[in-house]
Amino acid sequence: MLKYWVVLLVVLNAGALAWQWGALASWGLGPQQHQEPERLQKQLRPEAIQPVLAPSASDTASR
Repeated sequence: MLKYWVVLLVVLNAGALAWQWGALASWGLGPQQHQEPERLQKQLRPEAIQPVLAPSASDTASR
C-alpha cells in the first residue's frame, strides 16, 4: 500500500514541476506570466543608478 502512495506522490510532483516550468502551456495549463513592460518604459535615467557596497561586518566591528 505504501508503494502506491509513493508512486502517486512522485507522479503528482512530476506534474507540478511540468506545470511550473510551462511544459503544459501548449494545452492551456501553465502559470500566469506577469509582464509589466510599461514599468520599464517609465524609468527615469536608469543608467544613473550607482550601486553602493555596504560595509562588511569586520569594518564595522573595528570602529
